Formats: sequence, structure tokens, C-alpha cells
Amino acid sequence: MRRCVRSDSVARMILCPRKLPYGWNFDGDTGTDGANPYTFKNGATGIGSATLSGGVATISKSNLAVGTHSITASYHGDSESGESTSPVLDQVVQ
Repeated sequence: MRRCVRSDSVARMILCPRKLPYGWNFDGDTGTDGANPYTFKNGATGIGSATLSGGVATISKSNLAVGTHSITASYHGDSESGESTSPVLDQVVQ
């Protein structure tokens, strides 16, 4: 089951995980095509950034240790959209 989290702010943010054979994809989407990158974090640690492609910013991680990871995605805004951060997605890696 694909489990996504969504913010309720004016600039809505959706964060969804996808299991891959050798890691995880994390997709961030605010529904806009802003050029600024999305920043992905595991707790306070940055784990990557990406710009939108086809309406979704995606990073792939193959080195997440076993345990629970608190993943967030943030968009820093542009002239058409405000800043937005997803709620925390607690991703369990086994």
C-alpha cells in the first residue's frame, strides 16, 4: 500500500514513498511547476534535492539504514507559489 502524507497549508505538499528493489524513491509535489528545488530531509539531515519533472520531484535513496526514518520534503517557493513543507513521513526500513 502506498502511504502518502499531505500538508493542509495554503501551498499544499504531498510526500509519497515508493519501494524499489534496492532502495526507496521519495516523491514531493505541490501541484505547481516551480523551478526551485525541493529539499528532502531525514530528520534534520539533508538527503537530497530535486526539481520538478512531470509535476513531481523525486530522489532515490539506497543507503537508508534499518530502522525508522522521519522524511520530509520542502519547497522554498517562487513568484507563483509560497513555501511548503510536508508533514513527517515515518518510513520503516527493514
